[in-house]
Amino acid sequence: MASAEIVPYPTTGTELPDHLRPYETEQALLGAIMANNENIKHVSGWLKPEYFGDALHGRLFEVMLALSRDGKRINPLTLLPYFEQDKALTTAETTNPRKYLVDLSMSVVSTLNPEDFARHIVECYGRRKVIEEAQILRDRAVNDRFRVDGGRFELTGEQAALQLMADGRGRLQEIEEVMTGGQPREGMADIAQRVLQVVEAAYLAQAPIGGITTGLRDLDKHIGGLFPQEMMILAGRPSMGKTALATTMAWRIAYAGIPVVFFSLEMSKDQIVNRMLSMETGISTDRIRRGDITSHDYDDLVLAAQRIAQLPLHIDDDPRLTPALMEARARVLLKSGRPGLLVVDYLQLMRSDVSAPGGNKTQEIGDISRDTKAAIKNLGVPGIVLSQLSRGVEAREDKRPQLQDLRESGAIEQDGDQVLMLFREEYYLERQGDIQRRANESQDAFDKRLADHYAALERCRGTVEILIQKQRFGPIGMVKAAFVGEAQRFDDLQKGA
Repeated sequence: MASAEIVPYPTTGTELPDHLRPYETEQALLGAIMANNENIKHVSGWLKPEYFGDALHGRLFEVMLALSRDGKRINPLTLLPYFEQDKALTTAETTNPRKYLVDLSMSVVSTLNPEDFARHIVECYGRRKVIEEAQILRDRAVNDRFRVDGGRFELTGEQAALQLMADGRGRLQEIEEVMTGGQPREGMADIAQRVLQVVEAAYLAQAPIGGITTGLRDLDKHIGGLFPQEMMILAGRPSMGKTALATTMAWRIAYAGIPVVFFSLEMSKDQIVNRMLSMETGISTDRIRRGDITSHDYDDLVLAAQRIAQLPLHIDDDPRLTPALMEARARVLLKSGRPGLLVVDYLQLMRSDVSAPGGNKTQEIGDISRDTKAAIKNLGVPGIVLSQLSRGVEAREDKRPQLQDLRESGAIEQDGDQVLMLFREEYYLERQGDIQRRANESQDAFDKRLADHYAALERCRGTVEILIQKQRFGPIGMVKAAFVGEAQRFDDLQKGA
C-alpha cells in the first residue's frame, strides 16, 4: 500500500453511498489492535488515518499510532485520557467514552488477518475518491472553458480541455497508487531491458554506472557506489570513525547537488555542522568549539559556513525517531525517482514503531532494522545506516571486527546489502600506554618489541581499514583510507598522505 497524499480540489461535497464507509470493518480493525497490539505493525506502514470513512475511527487510529510509536500499550485505559482532551473524539457515540472503548475492544471478530480489514478500508477510500474526482471532473468539464489571467486568455478552450484531461489522469493515478501500493506495473521484459542498459553503460565506460559516489574513489572501486533502495550498514566500535565517515560521505554527496537527509540520534545538529566546518577548513573541531582561532581562521569559517548553508543537506536530530517517522520526514525532502541519500546515526538509538517497553531487545532491534530497510526501499534512495558493535571485539587479540560483532541482532547483517566495518589499529596501539619490560624478558627482546610497536604505530598512523564484510552483489575485501583526525574527515589514502 502506498503513502500517496491526495489533496482534493475545492468542492461543495458529493453524496457517497453508505457501503463505501465500512463502519463495521473499521471497528473490527481497531478492536483487533486493542486485542493484540502486535496487529498495528502489519498496517502502520501504509494505512493512514484519513483512509477511514468514519472521522472518529480515523482519529482513534491516529492516537493508536502515536501510542505505538512511544512504546505504550493500546487499550481502553491508555486511550481514555485522549477523550477528555481531544474534541475530535467527542461525538454522540462517545458520550460515555469508557463504555464506547470497551464495546469497541469487544467488536473484533478475528485478530488473525488485520491486513484484510485494512485492505477493505483502503479499497473503500479509493472508491470514494474516484466518485469525488469524477464529480469534480464533471463540474470542471461543464464550467471551465478557458482560463483568464489579468484580462488576457491564458489558455484557449482546446488547451483548457486538454489540461482538464491531464489533471484527471494525474489525480486518478494518485488514487491508483494508494490502491496498488505505488508499485509500477512493469513486465519482465521492461525490467530486463533497463538492467541491460545499465550493464551496457558500465561496459562502455569501464566503470560502475548508476551508483552515487561515496566520495572515496578506492571504496567506489570495490562497491560501485551507493545504489537506490540498498541499505549500507556502517559499523564499528566507538572512536573508529563511523560518524566521521558518514558525515564525509553526506558532505561530499551534497556538494554534488544530491539531496541528503541526515538523521543524527547521537550528535546534535550543531555538532554535525561543527564537524563540517572542520572538514571544510581543516581547523580542528576542538579549536572551533573553544574559539581558539585566528582572525584568518574566522574568515575561513565564515566562508565555509556560507558554502555549507547552500548545500541540499537537511539534519534531523529528533531523539524520538522511529522508522515510520523517518520515512515520512524524508519523503518530504527527497523527490521520488530522483537521486538522494538517507543517513541514520545510529540504528540502536532508534525507537521501534511497534515494540513495547520491557520487550526483547534483540527482537526490537530486528524490527527497527527491517522497518528501516523497508523505508529505504519505499523512498527509492540509498541508505547509510550506522550500527554499534558489541564489546566482544575488545576481548580479542586481533580487534578487527567480524559480522558476529553486530550488536544485539543478526537481523542487521541480514537486512544490510553491504556491511562495512571500520578498524583503526592506531587507536589501539596508542592506548597501550608505556611499553614496559616484562619479567624474564631480555633487554634485546624488549628493545625489539618496543621498536616493532613504534614501527607498527608509524605504519598505520592516519590510516583506517574499511572492512567490506558483506556485499550482496560483489566480493568482500578491505579498503584502506586516510583519516584526517583533526578535521574529522576521510580521504583516499594517497590524497590524505
